[in-house]
Amino acid sequence: MRKKIRYIDNIIIEKVWYWWVGIGTLEDGKKVLVTGWALPGSNVNIRVLKLKKDYVEWQISKVNSLWKDYKWLDDVCQHYFLNDNWGCGWCKWQKLSYEDQLELKYQIVHDSFRNNKDVIDSISIQPIIWSPVIFGYRNKMEFTFGKIFPIEQWNLGFNKQWSFERVVDVHSCRLFDESLNEIYSYLKKIFVDSWFPVYDKKTHEWFFRHLVFRKWTNSSQVLINLVVAEKYLINSETKELNYKNWDALKQKLSEDVFLKEKITTFVITYNDWLADIVRWNNIKTITLWWEWYIYENLKLRIENWALDTKDINFRVSPFSFFQTNTDWAQVLFSKAAQVLWKVEWKILDLYCWAWTIWLSFMKLGIWDSLIWIEIVEEAIEDAKYNAQINWLSDLSYFVAWKAEKLVFEDEFLKKSVNDINAVIIDPPRDWLHKDVVEFLINFKKIKDFRLLYISCNPVTMSRDIKLLVDWWFELKYLQPVDMFPHTHHIEVIWLLN
Repeated sequence: MRKKIRYIDNIIIEKVWYWWVGIGTLEDGKKVLVTGWALPGSNVNIRVLKLKKDYVEWQISKVNSLWKDYKWLDDVCQHYFLNDNWGCGWCKWQKLSYEDQLELKYQIVHDSFRNNKDVIDSISIQPIIWSPVIFGYRNKMEFTFGKIFPIEQWNLGFNKQWSFERVVDVHSCRLFDESLNEIYSYLKKIFVDSWFPVYDKKTHEWFFRHLVFRKWTNSSQVLINLVVAEKYLINSETKELNYKNWDALKQKLSEDVFLKEKITTFVITYNDWLADIVRWNNIKTITLWWEWYIYENLKLRIENWALDTKDINFRVSPFSFFQTNTDWAQVLFSKAAQVLWKVEWKILDLYCWAWTIWLSFMKLGIWDSLIWIEIVEEAIEDAKYNAQINWLSDLSYFVAWKAEKLVFEDEFLKKSVNDINAVIIDPPRDWLHKDVVEFLINFKKIKDFRLLYISCNPVTMSRDIKLLVDWWFELKYLQPVDMFPHTHHIEVIWLLN
């Protein structure tokens, strides 16, 4: 293909892979990878992004038609889009019926082994565990301050696709709890009316950066985290006036009756790092009201397990990770525990976060003890606290360290290594660090154990599984769980012996 060709019309999306990547074919037989919101069987116009030796990467410029064999829905969010650049782009599969979404996700899991067929041939992929709730399931949402597309006025919304600094002015989100949509709209007006400037990602100047929501399903507690750049207050020529206005805004938020009734905890994070993230090391935070944490309780029960369900209480700090679908996280981890269920086992968890999920199963008496490894010290502190309030501290051991740097230099770990029966991995990234893979392989050489691996990316997970199967491991079980309807995400539970 000549590089001067930048646009091609009427490409058929033959297949959809993970992360909304569509596959099409040019007239010369060369494959095209169509990035963005490709839908199976659709006819699209595309424009070039990258020219590679064996393939061309494209972006959809227009959807001409949708495949008639799928059931397409008209009842979609007001911000959903196909050819409208104003859309937010989160729920790219919302136009597709949920039944067809599940079929497509199952095929994606199967296709993730297209280069590793020898691994998957020995087992059957279990049917997807589908979600009974397909809207309003997210317990966390992050909004960004920025310039509204296509005008220059600033506002609060979702990042616009393919844009570095623009946002889409969303009024509500169907994946979000309705009560949080109400709080979002209320806070949005307060911040817009305050006239504080929005942080510029190019110049790294100005003030408002992010607004993060969390709401626990069972306790109904709500945490708000407003992220701002403090250097705007410090370095400006109008420093005194800026601080005066900022103190006035904080006072207004603190005294607002509506907010105090709706929000449990309000946190402000001062982040002057250049990276466009909500959390980094050594940043300052303050709490406007209540305390730093919010609290939840879970009710987990293993199918066919004789004991009744027991409540387990836990707290999570603003920066600790937790699954964004609380109800379905309970299903996911109940299924995972059922797969790995064996009393009097000592479990090593390489990415524990604040995981009270596993504490729940210890409280049910399914496992004997847990060793926790986690790099985020706040998550370790939450996990320690959660073990304490559930009377499980004597069955838990915590290490704040990178999983990929894990070596058995810790004296307790040295003594415990031979007692470990199973290892749990649910990494916060898409794949395992090569050092973690190497550790698992070397550990398998000296100790027979089961490996439970949970991931939201079946493609990179397939690669990891292939590496492990080549060295001593055998894939025994594969269970997809749909926790995020209308998106490409699919959680997968794998068991290796």
